[in-house]
Amino acid sequence: MKKVLALLFIFLIVPILLVFTACDKPNDWLPPVLRTSTLARPETNLEFWIAENVDNVDFSSHTQKHVYTKSPASYYYGMEYAPTIDENGKQVDPEHCVIYTITPYPDYMNKEKHITYIHITDPEIELYGFSLKSSCADFETIMKKEGWEITEKYEFYRTATKGKYSITFTRNEIRIRVDVRNELGIKW
Repeated sequence: MKKVLALLFIFLIVPILLVFTACDKPNDWLPPVLRTSTLARPETNLEFWIAENVDNVDFSSHTQKHVYTKSPASYYYGMEYAPTIDENGKQVDPEHCVIYTITPYPDYMNKEKHITYIHITDPEIELYGFSLKSSCADFETIMKKEGWEITEKYEFYRTATKGKYSITFTRNEIRIRVDVRNELGIKW
């Protein structure tokens, strides 16, 4: 019986332990679709970065954007921005702002909250060395240099992707997103 247990340990347990200890990051052993690694934060003046966990962030100093939806998303203006209120009592985004979307991640069934979408209309926000003051050609050059693939290219519109992340650059806005799985097919 001791030989059987020893063989079981050697052939089953040891390889599993080797896989876990050989990984650079805690979830490297998972298939790529299940990993929750975040995209390295570039030099930027954004408060938060895409896929950043915000479970322990106090958003009481931020203005919440009211969006009427059944989805599990919450929306917050960056700390420096606040909407105005129109004659019907509805929020109106400032001309220049940053809005962060927070959802469960990597799947809508998860409990952890992450930044899964960033909408930028402020030309003073910079990332990877570009801003809304840059041209589409500048954006394309920078993103290719950073290892992103240009997947959509129109006269005044570019989208760059890297795995489950995408950045769309237009004349008036930058949109950064990470794909969130919906394994159970939840409909809102």
